[in-house]
Amino acid sequence: MPDMENVTPSGRFGRETIWVLAMTLLGSGLRLKGLGTLGLDHFDEGIYAQAATWIFAEGGLLAIDLGLVPYAPPGYPVLVGLAYAAIGVSGTAAILVSILAGVLTIPALAWMSRHAFGPGAGAATAALAAMAGPHVVFSRTGLTDATFLLSWSLGMIAGARFLERPGARRAAWFGLLVGLAQLVKYNGWMVGAIVATAVGVGAIRPGSGRTSAPRALGYGLLSATVAALVYAPWFLFVERTTGYAGLLAHHRSYVDGIPGWWPNWQQHMAQAQSLGGRLRGVVSWLSLSIGLAWVGSAIGQGGSTRSWGRFRRPGPVVALALAAASIAAAPANLTWWAALAWSPVLLADRRPSARLAGTWFLAMAASTPLYHPYARLWLPTLAASWVVSGGLIASILRQLHGDAEGLDVAREVSRRPAPLAVAAVASVIMAFIGPWLLPDRVRWFPDPLARSDGIRTLSERLRLTAPPGGPKVSRFHLYARPPLRFYLLQSGMPVSTHVDLESLRSTPAGVTEFAVIDSGMGVERSGALREGSSWGLAQPEAEYPASIAALLDARPEQVYDASMPHLGRADSGLAQRAPPGSGLAGTGMFWLFEAR
Repeated sequence: MPDMENVTPSGRFGRETIWVLAMTLLGSGLRLKGLGTLGLDHFDEGIYAQAATWIFAEGGLLAIDLGLVPYAPPGYPVLVGLAYAAIGVSGTAAILVSILAGVLTIPALAWMSRHAFGPGAGAATAALAAMAGPHVVFSRTGLTDATFLLSWSLGMIAGARFLERPGARRAAWFGLLVGLAQLVKYNGWMVGAIVATAVGVGAIRPGSGRTSAPRALGYGLLSATVAALVYAPWFLFVERTTGYAGLLAHHRSYVDGIPGWWPNWQQHMAQAQSLGGRLRGVVSWLSLSIGLAWVGSAIGQGGSTRSWGRFRRPGPVVALALAAASIAAAPANLTWWAALAWSPVLLADRRPSARLAGTWFLAMAASTPLYHPYARLWLPTLAASWVVSGGLIASILRQLHGDAEGLDVAREVSRRPAPLAVAAVASVIMAFIGPWLLPDRVRWFPDPLARSDGIRTLSERLRLTAPPGGPKVSRFHLYARPPLRFYLLQSGMPVSTHVDLESLRSTPAGVTEFAVIDSGMGVERSGALREGSSWGLAQPEAEYPASIAALLDARPEQVYDASMPHLGRADSGLAQRAPPGSGLAGTGMFWLFEAR
């Protein structure tokens, strides 16, 4: 339960809860829209989907596919395996796990924000999270990231409660959630590191309230022990099979360090903007969510319909004006810039949960660009920006309401008028300047709700591919993304996978065997097999398709079936390329080869 400082008069919490539920339903609709048109397309999705078949393997989790080890711990494939057992093996089952996790993240972040910043903050954060384009996109995939963000958010909630009253029970619960986050993704330990950093911030701040640094650090050792015990089975499994040192070396190869920080930050910001979504090409999802955040925060602070109608207080009037202005002209990445302006102020706040929110954003904003700029890695940073921005919105409206809740805020630096005004103005100015910090103009990706079932469609039609009048295909040899292998195996097709083109080139071609090459593997021209192999490119004049792309009626110069997560993985700088066709042509193409 929230501490007493966050309790509001009777009825106020109910209004905010209703708004959070409404935003959660809105977020559910966005993430579920067109479920039948979603499929596995990203390279990693096929790895996770295949690993999740552990549920049917003899030996259970001990028989999990070792190909999973470099990509993720078993947390997400375990959940997908349970979904397989419930509704059957399919890409949809894997995606539903992500959708459910993405939907549950909305109220989790709202709870964190309200707990840290008081009434209205949860409603604002719920609106920002519900319509966050990047989160919607990755919640509609078979990737680990939506599940990871949920586990991360729950860990932060437990961390906030632990900081407010360190004790054995809260320490153990916090350690459990950190361990579970680590079992979903290899950087889950950072939840514990951020909370530990917040302890240090509180220790150097005079008058940090109930939080005692020595007491928190002492119980923090208990949290670390519990987290290590939760993660230990996977650590020992990896050590016995592939070796944990090799795993660490693999992940270090993705660290660009200080020299790569600035260009990586630029790409993260460009990707976040490009995935933001637009309504009819005019109003962005971000601006609409900010407008809803102002309205929701005013309602959460007690702005009833009657008081709004009579304009008895300036808060509701200003909230409506700010909502209209945000919808009309909110600049890209505004919530990120707002969090950057507000988080340093929060480090001096007397509330441990508010300090944690500021520490969370600053730590992730500084550390994430050290790593290769995959768009999904930015989600924990964006989530922190939604929590902090929700708190900023609520704090501004609280000043306009005249602190109607009667809370004791005299000692809270983050609720004083001067810091609020400076942070609000600075965030808007920085957001308008932000695009000038990027080397190229950011292009908008297609609709974040666009279909992603291209590979699934390809696999279904591939099963029908055969020479005219000849026998059915006896085997497909694949140099392609794992999702294609997953779908073909689930349809009962015999397949052989190849780790490189040389392996495929040296494989003798049987009469009824075909080879498939995926340009998403880094192949630019289909002629890679033409010399010194028994494979030949299928001819356009034949009665069966010359390429898998033809089965989709797609042309190379068009934006076709490849999903946005896959396109971003193939080229992290794609968001800053224009015109639309220049960076996309050929990215999602496949070529079909037959025996010579």
